[in-house]
Amino acid sequence: MSATKILILLRDTPHLAPTLIASKTGMVVSDVRNLLAVLLELKLVETPARGLYQITSLGEYVLQEIT
Repeated sequence: MSATKILILLRDTPHLAPTLIASKTGMVVSDVRNLLAVLLELKLVETPARGLYQITSLGEYVLQEIT
């Protein structure tokens, strides 16, 4: 569920840092960083600039299928 929250947030507001994602979702920053690492490995998010994340087209597709 937390990964879904992150994907929804990044879909609605791209180019976010982990600390901002944590504050907007109410999650702990370390948990956000761990989930982002997994989402990055699965190619559901990408880093357009150092420390910033955005959802990929694959991530948008997966999000659409699970929500």
